[in-house]
Amino acid sequence: MPPVAAVRTPASVTPVGTLACLLRAIRTGQTVIANYQSISRQPLDNAGTLRHSFGGLGWHASAYYFGREDFRDLFSARMLSVELGEPSSVDLTLDT
Repeated sequence: MPPVAAVRTPASVTPVGTLACLLRAIRTGQTVIANYQSISRQPLDNAGTLRHSFGGLGWHASAYYFGREDFRDLFSARMLSVELGEPSSVDLTLDT
């Protein structure tokens, strides 16, 4: 029988403080102010977080990005820093 090997699934780590802040924002209906590491996007200055989920390879936050006036799926491990903002005015029914 030939040798068999498996490749480990890459996984990212979301800092506990980031995860706690995002969950608190969801629970209390607040926005988050984050420094988001991305080549193609503007810095994420203010977002209304709607949900947070684990996609198998890492945590993702679905959020309304006020700077672009649309909903984005953000990879939580790319948030270099995050803090709570003001109460959110995002209408959850608009996320399609």
